[in-house]
Amino acid sequence: MNKLFIALLSLIVFNAVGYGQSVSQVDNTVAKYLNAIRNWSTDTSYAQADSLDAANTRLLAYLTSVPVAREAILQADLTKAKKSGLVAVTSSDSKIRFYSWDTYLGGTMHMFYNVAQFKDANGMHTIFLNDTTVDGGDYAGIYTGLISVTNAAGKVVYMVTRYSIGSTKDRGETIAAYTIYNGQLLKQPIFKTTKKLLDLIEYGYDSFAAAFPKGEYPAIHFSKDNKTLYIPIVIGEKLTNHYLTYKYDGNNYVFEKNAK
Repeated sequence: MNKLFIALLSLIVFNAVGYGQSVSQVDNTVAKYLNAIRNWSTDTSYAQADSLDAANTRLLAYLTSVPVAREAILQADLTKAKKSGLVAVTSSDSKIRFYSWDTYLGGTMHMFYNVAQFKDANGMHTIFLNDTTVDGGDYAGIYTGLISVTNAAGKVVYMVTRYSIGSTKDRGETIAAYTIYNGQLLKQPIFKTTKKLLDLIEYGYDSFAAAFPKGEYPAIHFSKDNKTLYIPIVIGEKLTNHYLTYKYDGNNYVFEKNAK
């Protein structure tokens, strides 16, 4: 999707909705766009593909418009929007939120759009996180959780998890770390393996290769105190219920080679 086109459409949306929309109106508008996306996804007409793409572009432009990128929206429940398919995960300090929704553009490969909204001393900021340079579109994933830690230097690091659906059987999960600095969302290396310091850990697996009860698939998670990170182990394409363990040392999550 062309970034210039999104920027121009965002400006049009900005001029159309103005600053006057309440939280309730924003909630209703996002829900309306999501319902239109879902309706177009089941349409069989000749114009379906173009109309579905246009509906997603309008929602993206709206979510990244100036009237929506304000603190009241960052902290709002957006109940109707969530019931219509919007996923929102928010940090405990209410400074950053990640949005995602299924565009229905990918068929069995679910293409989710991802948006980050955050605030700093310079105000509110909203960015589109999908890689627009990927040929055929960035399929990304749907956000599932967000936790933060403050390192020894006083920097807050936000770690967000994301679940992806590559096809009928292909699944994956990612955890990515960010910091907020000078109006930017910066990748933050924090996951220390035996050889590298990474800002992201990801894995993929065949969901048909191992049987787990519905809703009980092993997944990336933290201990209750957020000091230990667990990453499921995949053998071949088979997901297991065993984990790699990373312990927080005040700066990084360090891989524990001998953890049980």
